Amino acid sequence: MFRLALFMTFLPFLAACTTSPVTGQPIFTGVVSEQEEENIGRQQHAQILKQFGLNDNAKLNEFVAGIGVRLAPQAERKNVRWTFTVLDDDTVNAFAVPGGYIYITRGLLAVAQDESQVAAVLAHEMGHINARHSAQQMSQGLLANIGLQAVGIATGSNVATQAGGIGADLYLKKYSRSHEFEADALGVKYLTGAGYDPYAEEKFLAMLAQSTRLEARMAGQENTPQNALLSTHPLTPDRIVRAGALADQTMKIQNATINRAGYLRAIDGTVYGDAASQGFIRGQEFIHPVLKIRFAAPGGFTLQNSPKQVVAETGSGAAMVFDTARADTSDPVQFITGSWAPGANLSQQESITVNGMAAATASTMMQTNQMRKIERLVAFHGGV
Repeated sequence: MFRLALFMTFLPFLAACTTSPVTGQPIFTGVVSEQEEENIGRQQHAQILKQFGLNDNAKLNEFVAGIGVRLAPQAERKNVRWTFTVLDDDTVNAFAVPGGYIYITRGLLAVAQDESQVAAVLAHEMGHINARHSAQQMSQGLLANIGLQAVGIATGSNVATQAGGIGADLYLKKYSRSHEFEADALGVKYLTGAGYDPYAEEKFLAMLAQSTRLEARMAGQENTPQNALLSTHPLTPDRIVRAGALADQTMKIQNATINRAGYLRAIDGTVYGDAASQGFIRGQEFIHPVLKIRFAAPGGFTLQNSPKQVVAETGSGAAMVFDTARADTSDPVQFITGSWAPGANLSQQESITVNGMAAATASTMMQTNQMRKIERLVAFHGGV
């Protein structure tokens, strides 16, 4: 009887709906209040800067922030404190975190052609925040884990804190088709209100599609790869058409801002591609001048670099991940068994040498969503 009563009491709590700030229609946001969104964003901001790094071109940072200041008055949510940040990452990406935090990478800025296209990206991300799409995603996550949440209530845990945990990686999750279309529409609305070219979103999406196809050909891939931006913001064929149609429906603006010349001056001097401080890829090789690391991936593997790790993948599902870690021991065997994979069922353990450095290796079975795979662990002490 206690469990049934607890479940029935908890349902109305989760079923709480609020009104969308952009449509006036009811939306499901559960227990994720606007204050909780702000707390999540503030916590995540420091972690995101630590993970990606802040772009070191102060002129470009100020330029992008200025675009954000121009767009902000168009937002429906007047209580949001907006923060626009350029990340030192060469992947083509942009994302929003609850609380008004919007991020754009220098890799995306290399694809954009002018100020209006950057404004289109920022306006789109503002649309996600204004429509509280993240709060809806978090609430759906809470609903999916209703049994776990009920236990949390019984044990006195803080549901809002758990909501924050679910929201911690929202910038890596794919938006729904309806949310994406809504953010597109809002983005065009904000662009127009701020005096930018309303067709900038259509132009940027078309440029992104061309750039992605070029990357696929350069990588020898028949199918279009899912870059960082497309993994969270799916570029369906009709999105470009819809963006153009939305622009057709807006009021015509005299002397709409495009500003290609000013944009080119702003990005002048920005690093293109991998920064030396993060290592870089040349064909099948990864080279890190600072850590003095260099290795080559076998044929058929495609290398991808990020601030945290280097990943080599094939189309068949095989993958290799290279990263670094601080350890309390200089013994690679102890590192694998005590720090890296404690408690794992390891086999084929042995000490080896890699280019004169002490190393160790072991195998274990890993369960993924699709299948069980053998994972080979290799650790070496590089003294860095």
